[in-house]
Amino acid sequence: MPVKQELLVLESPNKSSSAVYFYDWLDPDNLQEIGSPFDDDSFVEKSHKYVFEIYERLLPQLAEKLNKFHNEKLSSNYWEIVIGYWLIDYIYKFYDRYITLKFHLENNINLKFEVLAEKSFQIVETGHDYEIYSRGSFLNLQIISKIIKLAFRDKIAGTIESDEVLEKRSDFYTVNCSGIKKHLSKLTSKTLLICPYFDNSILKLVQVKSLGKIISLNPVKLELKSVQADLNKRRTLLSDFKVSDDFEQILAKEMFGEIPLCYLEMRHTLIDEIDKNFPKSMKRIFSANQWEFNEVFKLWAAEFKERGGALLGHQHGGTYGMQEYHPQEVYETKILDTFYTWGWEKNKKNIKSFYASKIKKLKSTEKNKVLYCTTMYNYYPRYFESYKFPAYIERQKSFLTSLSSDIYSSLLLRFYPNDTGWKNKEKILNSFADINQSTEPDFYNELSSSSLFISDHSSTTFLESIANGIPTLLFWPDNEYILHEDAKALFNKLKSVNILHSDPFSAAQFLNNNFPNKIKEWWLSSEVKRVREEFCNTYARTSKGLASKWITELKI
Repeated sequence: MPVKQELLVLESPNKSSSAVYFYDWLDPDNLQEIGSPFDDDSFVEKSHKYVFEIYERLLPQLAEKLNKFHNEKLSSNYWEIVIGYWLIDYIYKFYDRYITLKFHLENNINLKFEVLAEKSFQIVETGHDYEIYSRGSFLNLQIISKIIKLAFRDKIAGTIESDEVLEKRSDFYTVNCSGIKKHLSKLTSKTLLICPYFDNSILKLVQVKSLGKIISLNPVKLELKSVQADLNKRRTLLSDFKVSDDFEQILAKEMFGEIPLCYLEMRHTLIDEIDKNFPKSMKRIFSANQWEFNEVFKLWAAEFKERGGALLGHQHGGTYGMQEYHPQEVYETKILDTFYTWGWEKNKKNIKSFYASKIKKLKSTEKNKVLYCTTMYNYYPRYFESYKFPAYIERQKSFLTSLSSDIYSSLLLRFYPNDTGWKNKEKILNSFADINQSTEPDFYNELSSSSLFISDHSSTTFLESIANGIPTLLFWPDNEYILHEDAKALFNKLKSVNILHSDPFSAAQFLNNNFPNKIKEWWLSSEVKRVREEFCNTYARTSKGLASKWITELKI
């Protein structure tokens, strides 16, 4: 039978009724008392650095072992394209769970654990499945059980057996270019776009105006039979990593049973699909959001790169360039020949400042809404972030409580569409049952009719608002994100003109004092206009004639 959703039983031998489920401890009612190792901001930063140090040590070793597994002689760069993003994700998850377990054991020596039996362990098909299932109970129980067996074996009180099966949740995708193969063979300068993160109008113009030299193909779902993991071969060929400490030893020892099937037993099947369907005569491959989880595409791109082709990418989210530790940014800027940003620059030759081609120019409509957008963190931490979510919920409550009755009644609250286990919507509505909730499925329709946009987190949504000239109010604590130094300077400028506030009370007070009569005057003032233009030029740069700019860039 499936294991309990709450994950992992912790029991004290002296109190038979004191069973607590491990991640229930993250509930707001308990977190304040119990605490977390990641409450310390300096430790969080140190942990990010440590994860990337391990990644750099393990990747070349893993590449060598994968070559032996597949009888290949491929470069480390090839394998980084194929499996690098999963490896980063794997290290983050194991380290978070290891440190959290160690922290609680140091603070309660009487804890005992019921762990998942080894015969119940599962191996998923894809890197995306690994990420999806790590948001839920079973895979976390598996990870934590493995850590306990190796690092804290004396704390095992018993085992849990489960017949739960982690079914495939994400698909494989190919492309179908059979109808244009003859056309492709005649071109001398060719760039293939796959999910480039362009607005549709720009994408159409790029293809038409380039006279066929830039072509876009869409991924097509691929049906494949599942296979079984060869555990004996995995144990034999994926062992004996050179490691630097106890945690790295655990990480390396358990890797054989965590690597998704697509990188090992299914690889040759995926290679066959590439040979049948993917074009071979292109000079450049361009994509924005296929580098992390499109496993067939990554294998093709890696092979293409080995033959001398160029890989190009485009930013596909609002926090790139801002945060000091951004796994997607690190991975993509490492594997790509050119990475096009939404305006920001760094001291790397392959990072090129460009434009935010996905940010839509919104239609002008009647402005009659005050739109407040919220977000959601993973319940099971991905990048050490989830421990801050209880405080995030409390900030929402403080902001709503501090608003004047007139503003509160005109506010439209847009909840994040999916709940990960925190029950944010339920908790807010328990305290604010009369709040106006958004029911509009299209965010852009809602944003275009808003006279003011409010956000309590850093994401793409506030960049789309500020880039469209919609008055924007932001609030979050100064230590909520670990920012680059240049990003700190620009966010401080947002604070200096009251676009960004460090706490919900300041944001609410500013709104109470200025809405609605003074908001337009504030937003259009010369100082605010100068700051937001500088900010947008760095993190949300837009321009007319983007199709022509991309054609010029991609035909080079």
